[in-house]
Amino acid sequence: MLIFKGRAAIGFAGTMMREDIPGNRPLEGLEEIERLQQENASLAQQLRNEFLERKKTEDALLRAKKLEAVGILAGALVMTSTTCSR
Repeated sequence: MLIFKGRAAIGFAGTMMREDIPGNRPLEGLEEIERLQQENASLAQQLRNEFLERKKTEDALLRAKKLEAVGILAGALVMTSTTCSR
């Protein structure tokens, strides 16, 4: 049996098992590969969703900063034109 970071990675008779999951049963190699592929696909989708959400948030922040800059510039122009016309 191989021990990897305190967990059994490969059990006897070629079965694979994650002992860090309560109630986990040994899985045959192909079943374990399929389970891991499904888990990876799920995690990849979750990562894509988080990336898209972060991108939307960054875009909204950039728009807000641009709007703030335009407001500051407009305020400065109004102040300048008011003082010049007196």
